[in-house]
Amino acid sequence: MMAPTASLRTREAWSCEMKMLERVIRTVTAAKEIAERNAAAARTAGNEADAAQFDAAALDAQQRLVRLRESQDSSQASTWGWWM
Repeated sequence: MMAPTASLRTREAWSCEMKMLERVIRTVTAAKEIAERNAAAARTAGNEADAAQFDAAALDAQQRLVRLRESQDSSQASTWGWWM
């Protein structure tokens, strides 16, 4: 009888972790989009130095998104086999 309860707790913890990871991904996506818009605005204003800084921030956010999505994919792949 203890196994289903332990399994349920594990599923709930995993679900909570996945929801948190999805929120982080949405936040980093928004940061990337803001940096891209700021870079475009800086270029329009003729400020290439600021545009370069915003481009660097957007690139950093893009790289973070790749790592977060890889983490999300590997976590889901390892868990689906365990649950089913």
